[in-house]
Order: sequence, then structure tokens, then C-alpha cells
Amino acid sequence: MDPTTCTLLSSALTDLIRGLKKLRVVVDRQSAGNLIPQNSVSGDKNSPDSKSEIKSEMKSEQKKAVSISNPKKAEKKTPKIPDLVRINFSQEPKDWLFHPKNNWDSFHATLNFLYGQTLRGDRYKNQWHEDKTTLKGWRKISEKHLHMFYQAARSFHDDCSSMVEYAKRKESFQFDWGHDIPQEKWDRRQELWEGDTSLKCFRKWLIFVHSSLPALNRPSVK
Repeated sequence: MDPTTCTLLSSALTDLIRGLKKLRVVVDRQSAGNLIPQNSVSGDKNSPDSKSEIKSEMKSEQKKAVSISNPKKAEKKTPKIPDLVRINFSQEPKDWLFHPKNNWDSFHATLNFLYGQTLRGDRYKNQWHEDKTTLKGWRKISEKHLHMFYQAARSFHDDCSSMVEYAKRKESFQFDWGHDIPQEKWDRRQELWEGDTSLKCFRKWLIFVHSSLPALNRPSVK
């Protein structure tokens, strides 16, 4: 593939991503004004929940059949991803966007909100995740696992910024979301999508947290 085609393809994908984010903002805005849950009726065979249950049962039966007919093949299972990299935030982007401590000016603030002091790293690119089951209370993680934490936080931050980026007027934004925004916060809203959210910025935050916590080489207290 020639360089011109690669550039055009990259630009098209970027526009597509921004369009999807804008569509999500519209959907979230509509949902904010309509909080009535649309639950499917239990027992309805045409409902999405019933269909998913049927599919899961069929897959379960297929797995059982494979294990009976070919025990060696059944033994080859996909390695289980450790729980520490299964990143599911309990908060929604709107919870942080309208949080009193969010000044709309820092990716580090978003990281503090999501992870607190559960991640740390030094300037030699060693990184740890809090794990109370270990002797020191910290488990060393790989670069790949750390990148998953970074990508999850960056996506969360991007969702927050997208909610504001496409708002044309402060008054309509406040009306749509039901929150009052101080003028000084509104004036610096561009920092949300123009601020530094790079991996280098993420590592600086890790080092800051690491330096604020007790050293890991200290003897543990039993």
C-alpha cells in the first residue's frame, strides 16, 4: 500500500471515529432526559435476553460434545486473562465530567479519579498494580497489561471530552445534561480534547504516585 493511500485511510478512520463519538453523545443526551428502563418481558422468546440465553445454551452444549468426542482437543483451552487486566469502571463518563473536583484541565485528574493509588511505576519502566493478596500488597505487571490500563483511561477521558466538544452553546449544554457549569470551567473546555493524554503523560502520573507511596523495598510488617 503506497503512502498516499495509507494517509487517506488513516484520515478516513479518524473521521469515522469522531463521527461515532458524536453519535454516542447524541444517544447519551437523549438517555439523560429519559431514565425509564425498557426491560423485556420475562418469558418472551423473541426478546434479546431470551435469544442470548438460547445461544449461550447452544454453545455450552457444543463444548460438551467436543469434550466427549475429542478429550485432547477439549484440554486445549484459551489462557485465562488475569483479573487485574479486566478493567470495568463502575463510573460513567458523565459522573466524572460533572464531578466538582473535575476542572476540565488535566488527564492526570481523570487518572486519579479512575485509579487513585492502585497503580504505580518508576522511571525505569517498572510498574505495579495493587494486590492485597501479595506479601507487599503490590503485583508487578507487564508493559502489555499496563497499556490496557492506559487505553481504558484514555477512552474514558475521550468520552468525557466528546460530550463537551460538540456542544455549541453553554446554555443548551446545561439544559441537555441538567448541570450548571461555572463560566471559568466552560472557558477552558478545550483542554479536555487538546490536553496531553499520551502514554508519556500516563507514565509521569505513575511516577508521581510511586514517589508519594511508601517504598516497595521496605520490609513487610506482619
